[in-house]
Amino acid sequence: MGQGIKFKIDDVRHGATTIKADGERFKTEIQPRLEELNLPWTAFPIGVPVLHTSYEQARTGLNEVAAGIGDALIAVGDALGKVATYYEEVERRHAKELGIS
Repeated sequence: MGQGIKFKIDDVRHGATTIKADGERFKTEIQPRLEELNLPWTAFPIGVPVLHTSYEQARTGLNEVAAGIGDALIAVGDALGKVATYYEEVERRHAKELGIS
């Protein structure tokens, strides 16, 4: 019949920690570097201010997306941590009910 599912809590916990750390590192290392990307007014043809405006709008969008990436990674790490904690509690409860310690 079925072989069951093997859930490796330590692997999930490790993944949670790693993903959350990656999100925090993204926010502290990568995101600030993206925010620093900038072209001066002199990089755009004179008399075509719409190009600089469009560029600034694109930079703003990039920065918003970058902030979202960091936040999403942190949220995924937190959620995986909660999953690992839940399964640890379930295993602890089952072990207690079965008299296994």
